[in-house]
Amino acid sequence: MTKIVICGANGKMGHTVASCIDGRDDCTVIGGVDSYTAKYADFPIVATPAELPENKYYLFGKEGTKRLAEELNVPLLGQIPIVQSICESGDAGTPAALDENSMTGMAFMELARNVVTQTEKRNAEMAPTEIVHTH
Repeated sequence: MTKIVICGANGKMGHTVASCIDGRDDCTVIGGVDSYTAKYADFPIVATPAELPENKYYLFGKEGTKRLAEELNVPLLGQIPIVQSICESGDAGTPAALDENSMTGMAFMELARNVVTQTEKRNAEMAPTEIVHTH
């Protein structure tokens, strides 16, 4: 199986290439690279090649955090991809978490939504947290 990355994925040629590949069984598009990262297909479109799913590093093994959350019977709040663009955008003063159109930004937004959901659930189902006073 040939894996293809489309550069300029959101341009006219990118759309044409993606439609030509769609449905073939000998190759697949694994991602697109474009400065405009709006998604239109079944593959991620990222701003830099470093953000492509093929460049992820699984520090706890693939699906390791998901398995751990299941074993501990706790919700998995999110999975932030470890990609170079997180460092680069932070160093440039534009945190990756603020780019809602990037894979990384979407992961941070999902994490934030899940934290809010789980906090609301906890507050509805359990007694308020008691303040611990120290002397």
